[in-house]
Amino acid sequence: MSYMHEFNLEQFVRFMMTQSNVNEQIKAGNKTETEVYDFFKNTLKTIFNNRMRTLIFDGYSWYIKHRV
Repeated sequence: MSYMHEFNLEQFVRFMMTQSNVNEQIKAGNKTETEVYDFFKNTLKTIFNNRMRTLIFDGYSWYIKHRV
């Protein structure tokens, strides 16, 4: 199933900062949070070009459901 989400550059960079592989690199000390954030922002700015972009995510979504 595909999911479509609309992002501007800032929203997408913040979304990418939540990804587990990004956080693992930061936790391991390979990159600082600022370095990763700046890398995303600088490399993606020409793609977003100050506009909203609709991105399609294919694959599965995995959720943990907590029961009370």
